[in-house]
Amino acid sequence: FRGNTLSNIEFPNTIINIYDCAFENCNSLQELILPPNLEYLGYEFLTGCSLIKNITIPKSLNRIYSSSSNYVFKGSSVEKVIIEDGSTTILPYMFNLHSTLKEIILPESITTIKRSAFSSCSSLAEIYIPNSVEIIEDYAFSSSGLTSITLPNNLMTIYNYLFKNCYELTQVNIQNGVTEICNFAFSNCYKLQNIQLPNTV
Repeated sequence: FRGNTLSNIEFPNTIINIYDCAFENCNSLQELILPPNLEYLGYEFLTGCSLIKNITIPKSLNRIYSSSSNYVFKGSSVEKVIIEDGSTTILPYMFNLHSTLKEIILPESITTIKRSAFSSCSSLAEIYIPNSVEIIEDYAFSSSGLTSITLPNNLMTIYNYLFKNCYELTQVNIQNGVTEICNFAFSNCYKLQNIQLPNTV
């Protein structure tokens, strides 16, 4: 569909893969409802689709393309993402370099946020992480635009470089379940003024 003038696309339920740059520069595309059984998303599938501001990620998604320079939402204009209830994992590098992302809705079914999932989301100032989340891997929010964050009750470990280069981060609330803070978790967080450490650390 690259460069197509379609304003709307409806997928059959049989579609399980959307490949690289599938809708690149579809400047008239106003809405994209991903198929309910989608399993794979290729890189930069919405690059240049300036009218698409919201999208819902189906719970069936379990694989994405990522490399050292190509990522799923790189180049998109999406500002709000809803993760479908029933999803359990935010995949590694899922929103890496998604510079327009301002709001992400995570369901209570999420248990794991993988490596670099929200790295370099420069417009993401805040995020609610449900208490169902038990693991947030290294670099998950590095170089993001977060200003404050409350970590979930069931989180035990703050992994390496988790908030590295979060230059706007001023406050972090750490719950009693955390027992370990790993290397450079808050490296270069120059504005961090308030951090609450539980007795369990």
